[in-house]
Amino acid sequence: MTLAELLSFLGLAWSRLLIFPGGLCAFVIVWLVGFLEQRRISPIAPPGCTGAAALRAFSIASLRGTGAAALRALPGMGAAALRSLPGPSPLAASAVVLPWLGVALLPLPLAAPLSRPIDLVVIIALLEWPRLLAITVDLHTGERLRGMQRLAAALNGYPPLALALILTAEGTGTLESMGLLRIPEGTPALWWFWIGVGALILTLPPLIEAGPFALDAPDDLRFGMRLRALGIVLITALPGIALLTRGGDNDWWRIALPPLALTGAIWLVHRSTRHHSAQRWAHVYLILDVLLTLALLAAGLLALRERLVV
Repeated sequence: MTLAELLSFLGLAWSRLLIFPGGLCAFVIVWLVGFLEQRRISPIAPPGCTGAAALRAFSIASLRGTGAAALRALPGMGAAALRSLPGPSPLAASAVVLPWLGVALLPLPLAAPLSRPIDLVVIIALLEWPRLLAITVDLHTGERLRGMQRLAAALNGYPPLALALILTAEGTGTLESMGLLRIPEGTPALWWFWIGVGALILTLPPLIEAGPFALDAPDDLRFGMRLRALGIVLITALPGIALLTRGGDNDWWRIALPPLALTGAIWLVHRSTRHHSAQRWAHVYLILDVLLTLALLAAGLLALRERLVV
């Protein structure tokens, strides 16, 4: 599926791109998250800068404004990362446009219908683009350590993500995004589905860089990274939305409650584990990978047994 095909689908359902779930709704949520985050951040002086020098550096940054301009005043901070790459403007724009498309394609209730279903792999690929850019930017600038940490977080998150999605597909029989809104009827399929959903929830910290995996993003990519995190949380919330909206009850609170509950849980985990060692948590996710692999093997053996019996 090409980007032109995606845009043609969304052209027939333009409200997805401009109003809900992408567009106005997504941008307001991302802005609100950024606003609340900024209120908790206190000014930090450049490394090795103390006393009057620190005040002078902060004054210069304040006069030049916040965001990219402020960080440009602090050498070594890596805020002008995208400017070191060829064609920075298209890259910075793509970090917003592609996750925007990913959010707009999510099969949320009350959203305009699409002409054909979209695979979860396509949506996740669109959402992950800002993170891949952030890794590349950090590794090619003075923030190489942060780039390695972000790459390590991705490597901790992608294996359980893939295994969790395969388990949910084992229950629903599809990797389409609509599959997360179809709760299986049979007992074995139901078990695999909810095990996959539980694993998907547990994978959120390294996926959205929260808790022990929390990292700052290059200033030019910060909005795209927040939009990406919103899309991943909404994907994880789809089974909860399906559970609350069974029977056609598409009240707004039934749609909003699962992502809000997930956001609250992520915030609590972030607050309680942000000073923990990421390496220690990497061992936890390695154990999770092993358990999910065993679950997949069990699912495969049970499916093979059923076919042989029939």
